Amino acid sequence: LLAISQHQLIASDRVAKREISERLAEAHAEFIKQFDITFDATNCDWHWLNDETQLELCTGRGTSVLSDVCDAAYSQTPTLRSEMLNRFKLTSQGARARRLLLEAMIEHGDKESLGFEGYGPEMAMYRSVLEATGIHHPNSKSDATYFGPPADDVEGNSGLANAWRTLESQFNEARSRRVNLNDVYAGLMSPPVGMKVGAIPVLLTAALLTYRNEIAIYEHGTFVPVLEPPISERMVRNPAHFDVKHFANSSGGRLDLLESLADGLEISNLLERHRVSNVLSVVTAVVRRFGALDNYTKRTQTLHPEWAAFRLALTEAVEPDVLVFESIPRAFGLPSVPADGDLYEHTDELVGKVGEALAGLTATSQQMLLRL
Repeated sequence: LLAISQHQLIASDRVAKREISERLAEAHAEFIKQFDITFDATNCDWHWLNDETQLELCTGRGTSVLSDVCDAAYSQTPTLRSEMLNRFKLTSQGARARRLLLEAMIEHGDKESLGFEGYGPEMAMYRSVLEATGIHHPNSKSDATYFGPPADDVEGNSGLANAWRTLESQFNEARSRRVNLNDVYAGLMSPPVGMKVGAIPVLLTAALLTYRNEIAIYEHGTFVPVLEPPISERMVRNPAHFDVKHFANSSGGRLDLLESLADGLEISNLLERHRVSNVLSVVTAVVRRFGALDNYTKRTQTLHPEWAAFRLALTEAVEPDVLVFESIPRAFGLPSVPADGDLYEHTDELVGKVGEALAGLTATSQQMLLRL
């Protein structure tokens, strides 16, 4: 009938077109009726097949069987006590409240209640998702507040600890490659967590603020040094445009190297507001010294081979972590600094070679003038 209804002769015949349309409606209604009779919960034996066992499910009214399976599959789903936020698609009022909450998280994270007063919807979201779970809590050493992982034993914790661990596992995968935020969303929406998309930006922003010195953000492949409200808003609208990468720079051999470079080159951390600030401080200082060199030094082919390789690494650098932990060591014939290593045996040697190369490059043009 459907094929006949699309024939060109039927399209020009109103009577035939109406007749076929009525028969299609009757056939569809009869199909639905027979389907309901055949697959009604009370007329079927239901079995749940998982990786290990086959479980027979008790039949009941309506979709109770499917509900039981979903309860088992999504066993770690957070119970957020915010109907306005815990949705797949927010209302206009809910979207505005979430936007205000995200802005306050970014700009007033050190203030009690993020600076909110009164009983607005953004305050309700804050209390149910951030305050009750312990994600935003006072600093025991100061009067400020800060973001951190939800505690399992915090009264009122609604299961966000499981979602947070899932988020951390996504960040850990980003140690070796960039991870797109669409994949992060998918991990949080999949079993066993099953978060609704409306609440994910709040949890994700809290995690990005917690790990601001380890997790780098890229938009369309470009490094984002500071998470600001306009960027957050674009991140909510188009998560596929953003990637995250774990620099693994807060412990182990990478941290030792960064601290040694900062001491050896007398670099102060002037970029504390920026993400992965210790990496950026070193990269910024080295690149600025390289940028101050004259054109002769940047182009001459008579350099020491290691200095030339170092210059090439700085010229071709795209990502700050790759430059510090891979390209610069390779320029001096040293192995890369692993993301999961506790000790990098060549730290002192590398720091000395970087300092020597910068000093040598700085003196290159002066030596050329003396020869003339």
